[in-house]
Amino acid sequence: MSNKELIQCPFCKRQNWHEETHCTWCARPLPTPTESRMYIAVIAMAISAIIAVFVAVVVP
Repeated sequence: MSNKELIQCPFCKRQNWHEETHCTWCARPLPTPTESRMYIAVIAMAISAIIAVFVAVVVP
């Protein structure tokens, strides 16, 4: 199985092969898949915390 997956540059929004460490188009560093998953997890936790506070304040 080959790892020929495309990832999107967060800066210029163009597609790059995931082996690249820098964007082919704008030369900025690309996030690794692990970093991307970490950011998604942090954002999801923040959203759930905001919802929990909202429910705790509004529902009672």
